[in-house]
Amino acid sequence: ITPRKHGRKYFKKTKFVEAKDIKVGEQVAVIESAPIYGNKRMWHPRLVGWLIGDGTSGLEQSVKLSNCGREINEYVESKFVTRIDRQHITEDGKTYKEIVIKGICKELRKIGIYGQTKLKKRLPLEVHSYTKKDICELLGGIFDTDGCVHYTPRSVKSIDLTSSCFELLDEVRFLMQKIGIHVNIKKIKANPLTNKKDKNDWYVLYVSDKKSIELFHKNITFF
Repeated sequence: ITPRKHGRKYFKKTKFVEAKDIKVGEQVAVIESAPIYGNKRMWHPRLVGWLIGDGTSGLEQSVKLSNCGREINEYVESKFVTRIDRQHITEDGKTYKEIVIKGICKELRKIGIYGQTKLKKRLPLEVHSYTKKDICELLGGIFDTDGCVHYTPRSVKSIDLTSSCFELLDEVRFLMQKIGIHVNIKKIKANPLTNKKDKNDWYVLYVSDKKSIELFHKNITFF
């Protein structure tokens, strides 16, 4: 790799080599983006994202969304046939609801997410055959439920997505790289001494470089 100075930027020549020929200390180039999409349309991609994040299905042939987001719950109750399985007020004053959504099992089976729970959650089958718009809506739904933004008054520091399922986050990572958003995934060890609810390890996918945060803002929206 030969660096060439041009003002304050450095350009590096790259070449293809076999993995066995890579030496310690050398750098490996990664693609900026892979903007290859299909033209297939996804059934309600935002809802699919919510269900991947906060949904369960397969129990007694039902689909349930458990959430305390007012906007999300109001949208679901206005667009689909639903019933409230249970609800209560959280410590921060929000209304937590477990909403059973009727009549959508067939659609979830077609997409390939029906019956997924906890560590078995994955993105829809053939997810790369969908349009960019639907992929971004799907990602937006997942971040609506399990994502958060860390920021200061001056700037966004990182955009995080938390899950107990590494395989799901790894699929999300690859999908976001298509858009040009580069992420990292770190493992958080459970610590029952500080939090009795921490029984299993979990993972955090985070976007932290400026360009990727800007691309996230441009392509993916929160509900």
